[in-house]
Amino acid sequence: MSYISGARSVVDEQVRIASTKIDGIRPKKAIQVRYRLGINGIIKIKELTKYQIEQIEQMIGQDHVAHWELKRGFS
Repeated sequence: MSYISGARSVVDEQVRIASTKIDGIRPKKAIQVRYRLGINGIIKIKELTKYQIEQIEQMIGQDHVAHWELKRGFS
């Protein structure tokens, strides 16, 4: 298991699928984040570098309420 912005991701899952499972991220936003960072949606989560994961989390954190805040109802 891998975590991106607090959401569990299966390491063998493609980034385009896993990124839409983050609470508060719709498919359109997931595509925008990947496009801005130059990350191909076909690669698997396990192929992402730690730096790429940090970039994804940072970009999501700028625009959105964090995963744990959504679960608690702070939105």
